[in-house]
Amino acid sequence: MARPTDQFIDSGKSDPTSRGATAAWVLLLVLLMLKAVLIFSIPVSNQYNGDAYDYGAKASHLVTHGTFKKVTAPTPSGDIAGHYSDFRPPGFPVIIAGLMWVGGQTPGEVNASTRVLNFTLDAVVCAILLGLALQISPRRSHQLVAAAIIGLQPWTSAFVTATYSDTVVTFLAVVGVMALTRYIGASSRRVEVWAMLCGSLALSASSLVRPEMILFPPAMTAAAWYLRHRSSRTACSVGLIAMVAALPLLLAVALNVGYRWTVESKLAIYGELQVQTPGLVKWVQTWTGSGKAKEDILWGPFQISQEEFEKLDERIFSSRDEKKILGEIAARARERGYMTKGEDQVFDQIAEKRIKENPLNYYLLVRLYNTGHYWINLSSAYYLLENQAKLPRIVSKMVSGFFFGFKVVVLFFALLGFGLAIRQVFLISSNKNTSTDAVFFVALGLLFVLMRTAVFSFYANVIEFRYMLPAWPFVVIAAVFGLHQTLPLMGRLHASAGQSGFS
Repeated sequence: MARPTDQFIDSGKSDPTSRGATAAWVLLLVLLMLKAVLIFSIPVSNQYNGDAYDYGAKASHLVTHGTFKKVTAPTPSGDIAGHYSDFRPPGFPVIIAGLMWVGGQTPGEVNASTRVLNFTLDAVVCAILLGLALQISPRRSHQLVAAAIIGLQPWTSAFVTATYSDTVVTFLAVVGVMALTRYIGASSRRVEVWAMLCGSLALSASSLVRPEMILFPPAMTAAAWYLRHRSSRTACSVGLIAMVAALPLLLAVALNVGYRWTVESKLAIYGELQVQTPGLVKWVQTWTGSGKAKEDILWGPFQISQEEFEKLDERIFSSRDEKKILGEIAARARERGYMTKGEDQVFDQIAEKRIKENPLNYYLLVRLYNTGHYWINLSSAYYLLENQAKLPRIVSKMVSGFFFGFKVVVLFFALLGFGLAIRQVFLISSNKNTSTDAVFFVALGLLFVLMRTAVFSFYANVIEFRYMLPAWPFVVIAAVFGLHQTLPLMGRLHASAGQSGFS
């Protein structure tokens, strides 16, 4: 029995290699070249910034000594509040070490080679997305729109100029989900096994780069098996597929444990996260505010100026006296360059008091706000901001406004796309249908997006928009899917309305 057709979702089959699709590939190439000009026109920093200090130091020690540096317990001197712990996995430092062998070991050389790597990985991600988008609609105009959206969107490439691990994780996530999509539509047992192995391998490799990614291989492979089971009664046995899916993850766990034992002599998958100012962090987590404001306060501490501190919403503080006390601490910490243990305890005491007085705000409302703010914000991409700074102020604001509006439109159609993909998945019969790769990719992507958002906004209770970078490719392809599926419907509705008016 064939899958039931639905005029709302069935728009024909497209060949990604047809002459009609060539124009879409050319457009994407042109947009990527334009993006490359913007990215590589920015001067390369000759020093590390942010997390790059940690990655670069580990990689340099690995290249110089052939092993990872031992981790020692942080021992802050005097009354300094504390130090960050070494909790990150070894994957990205290993990648950086490889780049050092090729392009040099100075921070400037590492930043330059990382930029090339990140741009290349982002270009591959965009190519994968367009390949999927060309399956959604056979119409040339639709394919050109898809190429324009994928090529123009700056969110998957937001940190290609930084020596951060997020672009690598994004690439591994997209490759992993793409392989799992091929597993769902596999026509033979051999393809099925290899696709599951590759999907699990890519996702498991990402857990060597960022710690939270260890949650994704079991969840995504299980979801792929479920979708495969719904669309085919000839799937491999659960035991075989479970073993194939588990082997890469077990290997990644073993490598992480081995690294942690080597550097810290502890049996653990990851190191324990210890922040510099736990009291300050807890206080910031008790109120709603922009990611920019919270980042400025936390990563310094108090990079935020006194004037900006004064502009914080009055509802953040319980009283004027509290605001005055915290403002004085902020001024002293900024002047000396660090916060004392006693000052951090003041923030901790205020945070504990706020949580006891209003637990609903801390445990639910702030985290719901985080969820919305992760997606609706003015954040774009560093390479855009750097080039906008060269423009007249009014033009720069117009560019920012355009990309904010672009983001809202993309998110709107992504919601439609995710809903339509889930709808189509549940309309599929037990027979295999080889024309639904994009649909299954979007369906699996929805799970990825929901998990990623929940981990950071609810579990971690933090706002830093780069944490959503690996989820953006799935949002973009869902928006393309939603747009292409609703355009024919809107055309039919417009035609019907015209005919009714004529009659």
